[in-house]
Amino acid sequence: MKTLGHLARFATIGALVLGGIAVGTSSASAATSNTGCRGDQLDRNRHPLGYVDVGGGVSLDSCIEPAADGSNGFYGIIRVQEAPGSMGVFPCAQLYKSDGFGGWSEVQDLHCTKDGWLSGGRDGLTYNIVSQTVGGLNGAYMVKVGFWGTPGGAPYGYYGDIESPVASVW
Repeated sequence: MKTLGHLARFATIGALVLGGIAVGTSSASAATSNTGCRGDQLDRNRHPLGYVDVGGGVSLDSCIEPAADGSNGFYGIIRVQEAPGSMGVFPCAQLYKSDGFGGWSEVQDLHCTKDGWLSGGRDGLTYNIVSQTVGGLNGAYMVKVGFWGTPGGAPYGYYGDIESPVASVW
């Protein structure tokens, strides 16, 4: 009986503590979690996911980072690798928010690289393109990156939609 009494007491204390944390947490605390790059995440075998080959000698990675100004927002980073002889790209990014039920909607166009068209033929160079901060947003977010181009002779269009890790802000 003594053990059951201790367990009941710990359960009550635990419920009060957790309840206090939930009640006392502000929805604008600017806390973030799970930021970084998709390519740096590990798969189930603990290998880095790496860049995504999108064809035409171009590989992309998508990153989401907390706002540097302390607000509860994010900025996106596009990482591009071009193999020798690649066709070149015009990389862009968008910020998406979860609806909490498995759906995602675009909440901010983070625009395309300020450098314009990145010409092909670069030998594995990586571009870090930082877009503007989007602040004041609570919830789960990801950055999607893609590019305008003609990968592997495909018609000119927007290709990619490589997703960053899902980050949260509260």
